[in-house]
Amino acid sequence: MHAPVQAYSEFAYLNHGYAFFAPDPGPSHLMRVDVAEAPDGEASMTYPDLSRQWPRLLYHRHFMLTEFLNNVYAPPIPEALEEEVAAGDPWRAERKRYEAVRDSIRRHVQAARQLPELEAITIERVEHRMPFVDEYLEERIRLNHERLYRTLEDRLPTNAPNVGLPGLGGSPLYPEAPPADRGGPIIVPPGQAQPEAEEVP
Repeated sequence: MHAPVQAYSEFAYLNHGYAFFAPDPGPSHLMRVDVAEAPDGEASMTYPDLSRQWPRLLYHRHFMLTEFLNNVYAPPIPEALEEEVAAGDPWRAERKRYEAVRDSIRRHVQAARQLPELEAITIERVEHRMPFVDEYLEERIRLNHERLYRTLEDRLPTNAPNVGLPGLGGSPLYPEAPPADRGGPIIVPPGQAQPEAEEVP
């Protein structure tokens, strides 16, 4: 199928192969903005929102903004580790960078909504995953089903007790393992041995 258009696709650089949506796209990340006692009555907004950001280029810019916010995320330092994490530790710098980006967005919302107090604005990161194969084929679940969204908490993950820490030999971010019945990969914390694969009858 490519042969008849090969000369044109190469000349126009349409064969770059970015594979942005294939073969296995990861989750996207949104941003929920909550306003306490909003004067205009709109207490919660989600970005990006195709019904509000139009034309699509404006939606895409909001999408890039929310992905950037998620990419620079670093969890807060727990009180128990305050003394172990030095003042110049990368963890502190990464956390300060995230807070600066987050607060910049909060100030923009404050100005756009003409809100008197910055403290009234809270921002949450939301992950939107793709449906699993059985969800799509058997349940015919829609791409915007509420089950596919989850709020990412602003704290150090607790599902991996042996996770390394920045400045202490690792990273504070630990991916959540997919459900075992989905057939996903087994994610092993640093320092632990990979479990032996079970024989398939």
